[in-house]
Parts: sequence; structure tokens; C-alpha cells
Amino acid sequence: MTIIDRDQTAERNGRTRRRIWSIYSWGSRAHWISTLFASRADVAVTLGALGLIGGVAATTVTEAVTRPGKLTARTAVPAQRLNDNATLYGIEGRDEAGRRAAFDLVVLNKNFDWVRGSTTELVKDGKILSPVDVAREVLSTEVRQSLLNSKKVITIGTASQEGDITAETHRAGLRARQAAEWVGAVLPASVTIYMLNLGQYREPCTECETGSTSWQRPFIVVAVRDYDQGADIGQALASAMGGKTNLPSLSAYTTFGLTKHR
Repeated sequence: MTIIDRDQTAERNGRTRRRIWSIYSWGSRAHWISTLFASRADVAVTLGALGLIGGVAATTVTEAVTRPGKLTARTAVPAQRLNDNATLYGIEGRDEAGRRAAFDLVVLNKNFDWVRGSTTELVKDGKILSPVDVAREVLSTEVRQSLLNSKKVITIGTASQEGDITAETHRAGLRARQAAEWVGAVLPASVTIYMLNLGQYREPCTECETGSTSWQRPFIVVAVRDYDQGADIGQALASAMGGKTNLPSLSAYTTFGLTKHR
């Protein structure tokens, strides 16, 4: 490849990344607006005007994030068992400016799940968990320890593939908010908490689904382990979650809306 060819390739990649982050920003803003409305009708009107929080655009964005110019090979992330209930995946990514951030993504096993249609309740093996159960089994000692090692935490909300895309995307946002309230109750006030709405799980990842883990509507929380000064955490996380054989692509979900909880 000549110097001119390399320069042209770099410029094309640069334009692609700028477009990605531009649409990503609009997805975050649209998600924030959607959480202001309580009813499905209000959400439908609002998101209709905004293109269903990116809708098809969100899929395009996440594919581009995870496959920028198809330059990055898909790799498996080492899985670390925290206890019988939770698994940790250590991932790293960079924002548009190249600033790095490292994350610990903690996902509960598939016997834990959001109650279908609910935004406030989790279930384990068919039994709805009480607040005491959530504090003891979901936010276990091992999970809390992984979160205490960071200054920022991100709770993630998702919804199952069944149902209306608008209603399910809104439901995912409310689940992220409920998770943030649970996490905030057990972490020091000095820890900044963000909420990430990934929306509806539209394209199941057969490679990622295992005997113990499902990515349709699990309880997921992310510890921001380390980051460069000034790093855009949302951009870096979007980058970090892409290109992994044992994690679902962001294109499997309908949006990527990151907002601050506290």
C-alpha cells in the first residue's frame, strides 16, 4: 500500500468515526427525552418525531462502531466467574479522540432475569426477588467489590425481542433507571452512576448465548475501571463492546442512550 493509499484510507476511517459519534450523540439525547414521559402514547409521539431513538440509524451506528472499516478482528473476552450468580468480562475501548477507557462488565446468570413487562422487579428461577434478595443475591459482596474499585458505574437496561419496539425501548430505559437506584443504594455517594439504555434485543447472538448467560433482558452493570483524562465514556464503551465473539454486538439492540443518574 502506498503512502497516498494509506492517507486516503485513514481519511475515510476518520469520516466514518465522526459520523458514528454524531449519530451516537443524538441517540443519547433522544433516550434522555424518552425517559421524561411515563405513558406509552407520550413515548410513541416523542420517539416517532426522533426516529424511534435512532431506530435503523442505531443499528447502522453500532455496526460501524463494532466494525470500523472491518479493520478489527472479532475476539473472545476472558470470562471471570465472580460467584455462582455473576460473570465479569474485562473490556477496553477508545473514544473518537483515541482516549482509552477500561471496563468490567458484570452480567448475572440467566436464572436471574427482569420480570416480563416489569421495570421494577427481578426474578430468580421463577421467584420474584424482594429488595432484600436484590441486595443480597444480585448485588452480592463480589459484585459490590468489583464496583467499588471504580469511580464511575453504568447500569444497563435491555428488553426482550417480543413486543412493540417503542414500548420495549422505553421499558429498557426504565430498567436501567431502577438498576441505578439499586446500585446507588449500596455504593458511596462519591461514585458517579450512569444509565445506558440499549433498547430491545432484536438480533439474538447465538454465539454469545451459553448455558449460564443470556443477553435478552439480563441484569448488567459496568464498572469504569480506568480511563484517560477527558475520555468520552459512552464512546469508549460503545467501542469496547464491539467485535467480541462472546458478547453481543451493539447492533443486536435498538439504541444506545447514555445519561447520568447522579
